Amino acid sequence: VYTQPAPPPVYVQPMAPRLYAPRPTLPQWQTRIGLGGRFAGTINRDDSLQSVQFGQLGFGGEMLFRVQRHIVLELASEYQRSLYGAGEFHRYDVPVTFGARFHLGGPEWVVSPYLVAAAGLNYANLDYVHAHDVAWFGIGQLGGGLELRLGKHFAINGDVRAEGRRRLSDPDEATAATTSINGKPFAPMGNQYGGQFRLGAAVYF
Repeated sequence: VYTQPAPPPVYVQPMAPRLYAPRPTLPQWQTRIGLGGRFAGTINRDDSLQSVQFGQLGFGGEMLFRVQRHIVLELASEYQRSLYGAGEFHRYDVPVTFGARFHLGGPEWVVSPYLVAAAGLNYANLDYVHAHDVAWFGIGQLGGGLELRLGKHFAINGDVRAEGRRRLSDPDEATAATTSINGKPFAPMGNQYGGQFRLGAAVYF
């Protein structure tokens, strides 16, 4: 009796388990504190005297603090200088504001658009022919801009802000009694509104 030998066993190599590569982590700005400087230009309209319109140029500094991926707090101050009319009146302002920038993208965005809101106080001094009108204003700002991040520690930013200033203090008696200077109508500084344009840079630590 002939018995057919059993076929040799067939070994099937088990499939290797699928390896899932971890998602690459996005580069993050580990820095949270920044110091910056900026140039600013403003166009304002004063309601005190026939809606007088005047421009200002200034420079200032700011401290930035990133509290979340999309929120940066700013503490800023400026020195602004302006000329009324043909240079007869000279005025300077020193605003101090506290605000927040709301970035639409995270810290990994090289170009990051943002919205901004700020409020603060402004000291103004108007020199009008051997006399001064000194005033304190409350400030409110709303606007938006772009931040260009060049590396992990340096950024350039620019924004446009609508600004309103409300006078908080009263003029002195001499200023309040002055109605004309050299035949031209005059009135103390009043509430103002206008626009501000900023261009600056910051170093982050």
